[in-house]
Amino acid sequence: MPSNKNYSIREKVLDRLLSSVDYHSGEELINACNRELLIRGLDSITSRTTLQNDLTEIENKHNTVIDRKKQGRKTLYRYRDTSFSIFNYELSEEEFSKLTSVINLLKRFDGFPQFEWVNELEARFNSSFHAINRNIVSFESGQYNKGMKHFTPLFKAIVKKQVLKLTYQKFDSPNPIECIIHPYHLKQYNRRWFLFCLDDHYENISNYPLDRIVKIERIMKPFKDCDIDFEEYFEDLIGVSKPNNIESQKIQLWISNSLWRYVDTKPIHGSQKKISKEDNGVIIEIEVIPNFELQQLILSFGEGVKVLSPITLRDEIKRRIEKSLKDY
Repeated sequence: MPSNKNYSIREKVLDRLLSSVDYHSGEELINACNRELLIRGLDSITSRTTLQNDLTEIENKHNTVIDRKKQGRKTLYRYRDTSFSIFNYELSEEEFSKLTSVINLLKRFDGFPQFEWVNELEARFNSSFHAINRNIVSFESGQYNKGMKHFTPLFKAIVKKQVLKLTYQKFDSPNPIECIIHPYHLKQYNRRWFLFCLDDHYENISNYPLDRIVKIERIMKPFKDCDIDFEEYFEDLIGVSKPNNIESQKIQLWISNSLWRYVDTKPIHGSQKKISKEDNGVIIEIEVIPNFELQQLILSFGEGVKVLSPITLRDEIKRRIEKSLKDY
């Protein structure tokens, strides 16, 4: 057995490198050992005899075989059984926590075609590392959305730049329609997925909810490319509807005191800023394109939100509230 008192440190470093699928030269093994010794303020090794003695000791002590492969004038080393390791390295608490977080994020794709492997990965992780066997974080899932069967073919078509023929069923139409589209982007909003594309019948970008798509067919036709930055496209938008030829507007809202604590911690939009504080509430301003989703959001707050400007939006919200009152 090597008498050098630093052998235990070298053994751990050598074991880590030898268990790799890649071969390592003697020089690489010595340098790796010396880096670890230097960190600990210990003397480095300079003799190849020391390395060879260490390798022989590992083979004899742990009943394993180290392959030695010639490459020119160098000799390369690796365990013959690359699954072998002297030490069973356990995950630190921090590493375990990070891996668990990653798996939980991947599980957000639960229900997506082609992501079934996430469940298998989680099972293997739980089995190998005795992970927590109860769910401690929940995400909204799309597995019950009937449109999810279209996600994978649309995703592939976007990546491969393929033109598609959609058979699409509108809510207010008894018969489905067909359209030729060039797919660009998929976005989720309010637990629904939407496809953004160029429809051959229109000049501007169209969007179709996946749950209204009946059938998808690929057609052989030149693909019309798109240079839209969709992160920028949605920057001044709440939801997915972008009316044509309408610019973003500054919209002022009155927020009741009871609702303000919620809106302050979860802004209505990224542009939200506080304008003034009143006795019974707070006035805020957002800069967005007025659309249907904005109206729905404002109405969802009930009496806690009042539109101050622009007058066109204020009148539309008022009209919808009055119409609702008539229904009661």
